[in-house]
Amino acid sequence: MNDLINVGEYQYQVGKLNALDQLHVSRRIAPVIPTIAPLLVNIVEAGLTDIKDSESFDIDILKTLAPSFQPFAEALAEMSDEHTDYVISKCMSVVRRKTNDGYAAVWRNKAPAFDDMEMSEILPLVIAVLRSSLGNFIAGLRTSQTEAMNPQ
Repeated sequence: MNDLINVGEYQYQVGKLNALDQLHVSRRIAPVIPTIAPLLVNIVEAGLTDIKDSESFDIDILKTLAPSFQPFAEALAEMSDEHTDYVISKCMSVVRRKTNDGYAAVWRNKAPAFDDMEMSEILPLVIAVLRSSLGNFIAGLRTSQTEAMNPQ
């Protein structure tokens, strides 16, 4: 099942990475997880880990998380170009934009398929794919962090 979200003036279907792609994306973002953990935890706390339809998700919720996006941007800056390109390309490969003819792939040959796509739209879509595809991992991260902060 694909999540439907609105980013800018367009509606997108956000798919889920297959298990092998989840593994490879996880491996590439693992070194920066400590840096992006606050964003991932805030996504979980905002209830954005189990979205099933467009009525239960509003991109404005992500906008309230804007302060947490800075560590995400810094984490991307620390990643090699190769790893950054891989993560973005893999995530965007499961995203489709609503058009007059249905939904069309937004990513081709490691680049946006639509000339009007900018990073301000791409990053929220990448985060949505990470949320959808790595939701269990994110929930586990929150549990681990909570347990570390409140040892028994």
